[in-house]
Amino acid sequence: MKAYPDLQIAYLEQESLTIEDTDDNDIKKENAFYSVLIDGNCPISHDGRRSPKYRIRLPGNPILGDGKSDNQNTALIYYRGEYLQLIDANQDNYLEECIKIRSVLGEFEETTPPDRSPYAQTESNKSPVAIVGAREYIFSENVGILGDVAAGKEQTFGTLTQRIMATIGGRLHYGHPDILNATFMTTRGGVSKAQKGLHLNEDIYAGMNAFQRGGRIKHVEYFQCGKGRDLGFGSVLNFVTKIGSGMGF
Repeated sequence: MKAYPDLQIAYLEQESLTIEDTDDNDIKKENAFYSVLIDGNCPISHDGRRSPKYRIRLPGNPILGDGKSDNQNTALIYYRGEYLQLIDANQDNYLEECIKIRSVLGEFEETTPPDRSPYAQTESNKSPVAIVGAREYIFSENVGILGDVAAGKEQTFGTLTQRIMATIGGRLHYGHPDILNATFMTTRGGVSKAQKGLHLNEDIYAGMNAFQRGGRIKHVEYFQCGKGRDLGFGSVLNFVTKIGSGMGF
C-alpha cells in the first residue's frame, strides 16, 4: 500500500458485541460483520491498523461457501462507474490492450440514451448487453510439457468453446477477460455465487443470472487478457472434472 497508496482494499471485519436483554435481564453476545474499505492514504491508529474510509455493518455473515465469490459481492458496494472487470490473482494484461478499451465498451451498445423510463412496463425489442467476453492467452504454456498440455486444455475451454457458444447465443460468464455491465448485474443479484469447490465455477452463475434476467452475452476477438494456469497433475489430467466439480458433479 506504500507503493500504490490509491489502491483500495475491501475486506470483512468481525466484531463481538455485548447486548443487554431488558426483558430477561440477560447479557448476550453476538458477532457483527462489517464491510470495510481502506487505502494507503488512511491514517494509522495507535494499534497499528488503518482507520477505514467506510465501515458498513452487514445483516450477517456473507460467506456462504468459499469466500472468493462472496468477497466480490461484498466489495461491489464500493465500485464506481458503469462497467466492471473482475480480476483474478493469476491474470495478466498487456499495455497495448488499453487502446482497445473504448471499442470494448462500445460493444455494450449504450452509445445513445434510451428514450423510455427504465421503470416503465413497456417491452423492449432488444435485450441489454450484460457481459462482453474476450479471448485469453495462456502465458504459462512455456513452462515445460505440463504447461503446454494445461494451456491447450485451457485454451480450448476458455477461448474456443466460448467463441462457439457466443455464436449460438449460449455463452456464459467465464472469468478473466470479461467486462460486466455493472448497472445491469448489481441490480439483478450480484456477480458471483457461492459454490461447492474451492475457486471453481463461481463466475458461471453470473452468466446464468444474466440470461435469466433478460441480458445478452457477447464475445469479441480483438481484445485479450493473459492467464497463468496451475500445473498440478489433477488439474492437467482431469480438467473437465475440475471444471464441473464446482457445481457438484
